[in-house]
Amino acid sequence: MRRFLEVADHLLGQARTIQALTTAAIGAAVLAPLIVRLSGWAGLGGVLVVLVVLAAGSLWAMRLELEVRYVPVTLAAFVVYAALSIVWSRYTGAAALGVLELVAFGLLGAYVALTRDTSQIVRAFGGVLRATLLGSFVVEMLLGVVLDMPLPGLGVHGNLIRLGPVQGLLGRAEVMGIVAVLALVTFVVELRMRSLPMWPGLAWVGGAIAALLLTRSSTALVLAVVALAAYGALAFIRAAEPQLRTSRQVAVALVAVAAGVIVYAARWPLVQLLGGTTEALYRIDVWRQVLALQRVQSQWLEGRGFVGRWNLDVAPYSEIANVQSREVVDASNAYIDALVQVGALGFALFLLALLAATGRSWLLASRKRSVVYMWPAVVLAVMVASGFATSIMLYELGWLLVVVCAVKASHQITWRSALDVRPPAG
Repeated sequence: MRRFLEVADHLLGQARTIQALTTAAIGAAVLAPLIVRLSGWAGLGGVLVVLVVLAAGSLWAMRLELEVRYVPVTLAAFVVYAALSIVWSRYTGAAALGVLELVAFGLLGAYVALTRDTSQIVRAFGGVLRATLLGSFVVEMLLGVVLDMPLPGLGVHGNLIRLGPVQGLLGRAEVMGIVAVLALVTFVVELRMRSLPMWPGLAWVGGAIAALLLTRSSTALVLAVVALAAYGALAFIRAAEPQLRTSRQVAVALVAVAAGVIVYAARWPLVQLLGGTTEALYRIDVWRQVLALQRVQSQWLEGRGFVGRWNLDVAPYSEIANVQSREVVDASNAYIDALVQVGALGFALFLLALLAATGRSWLLASRKRSVVYMWPAVVLAVMVASGFATSIMLYELGWLLVVVCAVKASHQITWRSALDVRPPAG
C-alpha cells in the first residue's frame, strides 16, 4: 500500500499529469451538457468525483511546490453561504446536489488556476474549445447535410443546411454561441501570444466566427460585441504611458456608463435589429414568473437554497418548467437566479466576488506587458454581461471560468498593489 501511494504521489505530481487533468477539467465543464444528455446526471457526477479526487491527489503531490498566497475571500464566502442554504432549503436533496456540483467545479477551477500559469491556462482552454468546435461541426455536418435529420437525444436539430440555428455538441444554440464567443477571444489571444501559427490560427478564428453566426443567437452576438469592446478598451489603456493609464481608465469607465445608458434606452430597437424579439419576450416572461413566485413565497433575505441549474422536479422550479412551449432550465439571468436561490445576502456576496475578480483582472491586464493577461479580463467581461441574459455563471463552464479568473487574479495581485500607480514587472 505504501509503495502504491508513493507511485501515485509521483505520477500525480508530474507535469504531463497536471496538463492532462487541466484539460480534462476544462473539457468536463465545456461538455457538461453533452455528458448529461449521454449518461445523465449520475454520469456527470461520476466524472466530477474522479476528477476532484485526482486533482486533490495532484495538489497533495505538489504541496511543496505550490505557493498559495491569497484566496478570493468573497468567492469562498459565496460558496460557504450556498452550502449553508441547504439547512433552510425546502428541497434539501436538490440543494445538496446543486452545492456539490458548485463545489466540484469550483475545486477544479481552483486547481487549474493554482497549478498552471495564465499562458498555459489559455492554451488549455484553446485546445478544448478547438476540439468542441470541430466536434460540433462534424455532428452538424453529419445530421444537417449527410442525413438531414435531427437527433433529439443530443439536442441537435440538423439545421446546418439551412444555415442554422445550430446546437453542436452543447445541445442549445445559445450555449453554443457563448462557447463560440469564448473560443474567439481565446484564439485571438493565442495568436497574439504566438502559441498558434498564423494561418491555422486565423482559420480557427474564422471557424469560431462561423459557429457564432450559425447559432443565430442574439445573446451571443451581443456578447461578441462586449468582448470586442473590452478588448479594444484594454488595448487603448495599455497603449498609454503608465502615468496616463489612470486617466484612460476613467475615460473608458465613463464611456462604458454612457454606452450602457444608450443601450438600455434603445433596447427594443436593438433587439429587433438583432432579430432577438422572440428570445427577449421569452426571457421577460421567465423573469416575470420567477419574480412573481419570489414575492408570493417570500424568502428574499436568505433565499430558497442553491441549486445552480434548475431541478425541474421540485417546487418552485417545477411550477415554471415550461414557458412558451420551451423547457426552462434556469431564470435566464444569473443575477435574478442568485437572488432567488441564495437571497439578498448570497446575492451581495456573489456581486462582490464578481466585482473583485473583474477589477483585479482588469487592472492586471491594464498594467502587465504580456498580452496573455487580457484573456481573463475579457472573459470576465463576457461572463458579467452574459449574466443579464443567461445563468451560466452559476454552473458548469461559466462558474469554472469565474473561479479560474478570480483565483488567478487574487494570487497575482492584492488590492494594495492594484491601487499602486507604479506598473508591476511582467
